[in-house]
Amino acid sequence: MSITLYPNLILDALHKVRYPGTGQDLVTAGMVEDDIRIEGMKVSFSLIFDKPNSPFVKSVVKRRFLPTLALRSRSRGISE
Repeated sequence: MSITLYPNLILDALHKVRYPGTGQDLVTAGMVEDDIRIEGMKVSFSLIFDKPNSPFVKSVVKRRFLPTLALRSRSRGISE
């Protein structure tokens, strides 16, 4: 049985991930940039943090929260 991934499925999953700084889910908090990329079973997207030194970045980005998603994060206003 194969699963077809769509951006809305990814957004649904991200609605279940809470940002500890506000208690809101990542989507409602406006932290998911509109750049969801899907290549087969590999998914990537950008998260936007208001502060580049947010103490919660590592806890949100940990793979245990999103085990099937390849996650790249960046801070608003900070280029990598």
